Amino acid sequence: MKKKKFTTNFPEQALKTIHSSTNGFYPKRKPILYLTPKSLYQQRIKRIKATGWHFRPDGMVGPQKKVFKTFSQALKFDNKTQKLFLSYNDPGANSQSQLGDQELLYLANSLKGLKSIQEVTLKIEFCEAFPKTGFYYLMKGLKRLCWLKRISFLFTDLYQMTDTSLHYISQSLKKMKLLKSLHLDYWGLDQVTENGILKLNSCCNRLTRLEDIYLRIYGCLGVTDWSLSKMNFRKLLSLRKVVFFLEENGQLTDKGLYFLAQGLKGLPRLQILHLNLWECFQFSDNGLQSIWEMMNSLSSLRAVTLEFSDCPMITDAAFVNLNQTLRSFTLIQQFHLEFYQCPHLANSCLGYLCKTLENFAFLENLSVRFAGAQITDEGVKVIGNRMKTKKFNSLRNLRLDLGGTRITKASLTEISKFLELQTSLKNIILHVDLSEEEINEFDDDLEIQRPDLRISYNYDPW
Repeated sequence: MKKKKFTTNFPEQALKTIHSSTNGFYPKRKPILYLTPKSLYQQRIKRIKATGWHFRPDGMVGPQKKVFKTFSQALKFDNKTQKLFLSYNDPGANSQSQLGDQELLYLANSLKGLKSIQEVTLKIEFCEAFPKTGFYYLMKGLKRLCWLKRISFLFTDLYQMTDTSLHYISQSLKKMKLLKSLHLDYWGLDQVTENGILKLNSCCNRLTRLEDIYLRIYGCLGVTDWSLSKMNFRKLLSLRKVVFFLEENGQLTDKGLYFLAQGLKGLPRLQILHLNLWECFQFSDNGLQSIWEMMNSLSSLRAVTLEFSDCPMITDAAFVNLNQTLRSFTLIQQFHLEFYQCPHLANSCLGYLCKTLENFAFLENLSVRFAGAQITDEGVKVIGNRMKTKKFNSLRNLRLDLGGTRITKASLTEISKFLELQTSLKNIILHVDLSEEEINEFDDDLEIQRPDLRISYNYDPW
């Protein structure tokens, strides 16, 4: 008996029951098929070849199991899909749309038919009754997609997710030897401990073809100095972009920063580095020195973003040897430095920073934020003197945030002087706590000196 061959991507039976919204599919501009719960019961789908699925089962109307089963049937016979986006926002524990183990089992069994899949995104938010068994099935199904190039896990407030759940994720990732991009975004995973983070870190260390990694762990007590010690990316020689968000973690100390710096040190192809360490109260000058030394070892680095907030132990001493530490850090094109509400930073740090910037001959974008620091007009004068003696020929965009400091109108005069010299500048964003009248007067004078300069203000008038 001959097997029936389908001329389309989907079986005939599934085509009769799947529906799409009128404005959800763009066959030419955006080749992704968007399926939402309501649209599944509204209109019939045409015989079209989609290169991706965007499926949101939250808020579903009608029998949820039937919809999942139908959707899974369509996936099972679709050998041209390249992208799959699964998003679920818990409608509540008493809702008939509650995500269950059986629904995830349907999806897991259908994944093996996606022979051309390249990218998978799984987004689950505010799920009170988290289906642990179903999640195991789903991770087991993802494990079969060993040829994936990009994968993203976005989990928000999953209170029942534990170390075991992270173990399932780790086991799936280990099989993806061709993975190039990894995006992990975890918010409010209260039950995850240090052991779960250790398993995840050890798994990431084996993905030798990774080029892009994004890791955001917010409000998780499992992120400690010891868990960061296992985050060793030195074997990932293809890494080009690293983004870490480790916000609001009072457990991390300088020791954790040292481990983090050692794990990134010497990566030969790393071009983009973004570290967000907001409200990590125990960081001090020693931890920041480890970050400087790590940055100096990255010979291919082109863009850097460092964000610190509410770190009362960081002082001007962290910037004293900055010029010597970053002596080989010369090819940088974008430099964003943010120290928000660090009260022990004063005028001296600006002088050390400006001296270091003189080595950056190819700098195009500069953003400096010292809002809330003990900076006065003398500190701005130091910036003006440095900028007047050194011309940055490549500098195009400048952001200077001195909100919450002690500067006065005299600082605007110094800023105006060095802006007149830096003729390559095209755009500037200035944030100062001065009155609107003073800002307008400064703007009128600057328009005469530099009519080609675009300037915007983010000021807090008295």
